[in-house]
Amino acid sequence: MNLRFTIAALCLACGATSSFAQSNVTIYGLLDVGLTMVNGGKSSPAAGGVPSFNGGTQYLMTPGNEYGSRLGFRGTEDLGSGLSALFTLEMGMTPDTGALDQGGLGFGRQAFVGLQGSLGRIMFGRQYSPYWDTIAAVDPFITGLAPRINNIFPAAAYVRVNNAVRWNSPVWNGVSTQVMYGLGEQAGEVRAGHQGSITLGYAAGPLMVRLSHHRGNTSSAQGAQLVLGNSFQSTILGGTYDFGVVKMFAAVDANRTEVLSTGVRSTDCNDFIVGLSAPLGSGTFLASAVHRNDHSNARINASQYGVGYLYKLSNRTNLYSSYGTIRTADLGSSLKVPNASGPTAAQVALGADAPKRELTVGIMHSF
Repeated sequence: MNLRFTIAALCLACGATSSFAQSNVTIYGLLDVGLTMVNGGKSSPAAGGVPSFNGGTQYLMTPGNEYGSRLGFRGTEDLGSGLSALFTLEMGMTPDTGALDQGGLGFGRQAFVGLQGSLGRIMFGRQYSPYWDTIAAVDPFITGLAPRINNIFPAAAYVRVNNAVRWNSPVWNGVSTQVMYGLGEQAGEVRAGHQGSITLGYAAGPLMVRLSHHRGNTSSAQGAQLVLGNSFQSTILGGTYDFGVVKMFAAVDANRTEVLSTGVRSTDCNDFIVGLSAPLGSGTFLASAVHRNDHSNARINASQYGVGYLYKLSNRTNLYSSYGTIRTADLGSSLKVPNASGPTAAQVALGADAPKRELTVGIMHSF
């Protein structure tokens, strides 16, 4: 149960009646930690017919497998006439060591303030992108556990955006939109480092459908001059349908990254996912299949398959288990089976044509 503090601020003015402005602040958190076996598999036989072992097998205590662990503060203030102020401050942490997550940022998960009224919600600060919200909505694993969608779908540049302005519209007959723009804050080149994200969605009854687009530029220095580096963009169309006995998930995306100085596409691919979640016993069974068709010169096609099971001990505590495997012509450093907090050092470097496997069991508690 969330711990809630209600603060009443009494504003007094000479000769005027007293007025009250009410604020509600919630302190909340989540701790998630588990045990993981990571296996790099075997590649083609080496000299002498002996298979070489890529990556080996390691046993790890991993944080943030189902959800990233966090401590957060969020609140609202009623300003009257249907208008309210709001804020969220959320830091990430790793319970296995006690360290901060998100590169050691104090409030690396979220940090924003805004207003909410009849025209929707507008927020300023570090926030999740509308594109990332769609990624999470079409993944039965909600971007957590071993077979999460963003092992193959684009991830790093699309999760959170700094210096961002985001508007969430009201819902009109099931239709809504979210728009975000992140300022690059680079002198001399306004497009450098900027990001933009937009989603159009529909949700009514058992059906949910979303179309999202995200794009941006990186920057680099040429002597004393700042120039544009890469241009990246992704578009995703996906949805879910809840049949009651099973909920189905599906999505397709298109991804492009172009080196602006040469016009060469370093990324040119399409990704697909189909998945499901279904009640099973006292818990929930999850499964998904994800595939990448790579149209670039590298031709790094990849396929991922995974299953999982969530068992609720209470409304705030559950046990989980998951298994995921990826096979691709070149796992490299970009395709791996990390946890929700990101890859560990043991989960990065693997050899060519090696299947990557991860088995994880753990516990998640929210407060």
